[in-house]
Amino acid sequence: MRAFLAVDLPRPAVPGMSARDEAPPHLTLAFLGEIAEERLAPLVEGLRPRLGGFAPFEAVLEGVGAFPDARRPKVVWVGFSRGGPELQALAEAIRSGLAALGLPVEARPFVPHLTLFRVRGPGEARRARALLASAPTGALGRTEIGEVLLKASTLAPGGAVHRIVARFPLGRPPG
Repeated sequence: MRAFLAVDLPRPAVPGMSARDEAPPHLTLAFLGEIAEERLAPLVEGLRPRLGGFAPFEAVLEGVGAFPDARRPKVVWVGFSRGGPELQALAEAIRSGLAALGLPVEARPFVPHLTLFRVRGPGEARRARALLASAPTGALGRTEIGEVLLKASTLAPGGAVHRIVARFPLGRPPG
């Protein structure tokens, strides 16, 4: 199955964006890719003690930007004014756990952000530059991060369909 580890987030209140837009309601902490069903139980048991010791925390979505930059936007995103260091620590704990289980770990650094949309043509590039030029200020959403989710992703004609495979509650040390 195609899987990833994530935290759920609210849809950010960005002017010009709507529920039909691509903004996913989650932040991927680690993408696993294709993983065999028999690897799931060891994965869950290996990660549970690493994540249970984290305390729940507030995340505040704020600031709009683009990768690689505003002049050449390929991905338009919302950043975090609160919760970024905690998300970074969760991602590092997950990567460490995946490596200990012999699973591949993404080499590029984790940058906490929520993707609003990917730029796939001239029209979206104009839309991205317009949004970046008039980017809203202040909080665009806030939520309590209380768990990490292992999700399976099935690609469908209307977009990816996600289902929760396992939950890792924060603030519950193992034992």
